[in-house]
Formats: sequence, structure tokens, C-alpha cells
Amino acid sequence: MQAVAGPYLAYSATPTSSGLRFVFRDSTGATTAAPAQVARIDIIAKAQTENPIRMPGRPEAYYSDSLVVTVALRNRT
Repeated sequence: MQAVAGPYLAYSATPTSSGLRFVFRDSTGATTAAPAQVARIDIIAKAQTENPIRMPGRPEAYYSDSLVVTVALRNRT
């Protein structure tokens, strides 16, 4: 086996700190937990460097980045 993506940040009880998160939204853009109301899904992936990075003029530290992909659902009832 080989990883397709990652490594992501580990799971966190604070949703905004987790490495992989799904946010379900209705047609107005508000978050929803009702499956029949889901119009789009935001997929958020967060990653962090494996080792501290050294850059001139900046402190040696771990750096992170994120990516958001929005998927609109078609043909929903």
C-alpha cells in the first residue's frame, strides 16, 4: 500500500484543529447536519512540516498550510 495524500495533522476534539475535516452546508451556505439539506461539502485538509524549518529572518519552527475544496452536489432531491 502507498498513501495517496498526507500526512495530515492528527485528529483534535476542536474541529478547526483537525487535519481532515468535512463541513456540510445547505443552499444558503449555513452548516447543517440534516442529510436532506446538504447542498455542498467543504473538505479542509491541514498539514504541517515533519521537521522544523530554518529560514533567514524567521524563527526555526514547524510550518503548516491548508487547502479547502468545495464540492457542490447535483441532482439532489
